[in-house]
Amino acid sequence: MALLDSRTIKGLRTQKKVISALMYRELKTRVSQVQFGVLGVFIEPLGVMTIFLSIYGITRGFRGASLMNFLDYAIFLLPGIVTFSLFNEIAIRSLNAMLANEALFFYKPVKPIDTVVARTLVETGLYSVMYLALIFIISLLREKFYLLDFSFLFLNFFLIAIASFGVGLILLVAGHRYVILYQIVPLFMRPLWLVSGIFYGVTQLPPEVQPFVSW
Repeated sequence: MALLDSRTIKGLRTQKKVISALMYRELKTRVSQVQFGVLGVFIEPLGVMTIFLSIYGITRGFRGASLMNFLDYAIFLLPGIVTFSLFNEIAIRSLNAMLANEALFFYKPVKPIDTVVARTLVETGLYSVMYLALIFIISLLREKFYLLDFSFLFLNFFLIAIASFGVGLILLVAGHRYVILYQIVPLFMRPLWLVSGIFYGVTQLPPEVQPFVSW
């Protein structure tokens, strides 16, 4: 039993080192692929968020087109856009994790699941920093702090990350078995923007549709 415990501990330490190395590699790759260094990693999701905020505001008339009205829309859309973007990034990057790190599997300690864990941790860290930063900026501009229950926010974000990790593992295995998923999954993710409840509340839909959309 003592021998088994020592092997388990040694294995966990090895896996921790592998995941740490993969996270460093992932961050370095992400930063090198965009301009402006680390800031460039945040610019892309912020750009997507700004575009959707503008579209949403235009369709709703902006009601005077003031900065405060724009921030009101941001407060409504921010949680949905950030959390769905987190899910989307983890799912897509997990699908491609085995191909992107195929050369590393030559080393025995590196397993496919380690690549998914590393990418999940990187994306969760990046989006959590961006989420908190945006909440803080909006609160400063509105002169009102909107983060009233940090524990609930943390639990919500953590559970979404765990669910995304589970979907990512399924896609990793399925993508290795069915190569066509590399083309289908990204296409399937785009319509989810419209049915994920980012731009509307489920209660705004007809009662007969709500049970299906809520899933």
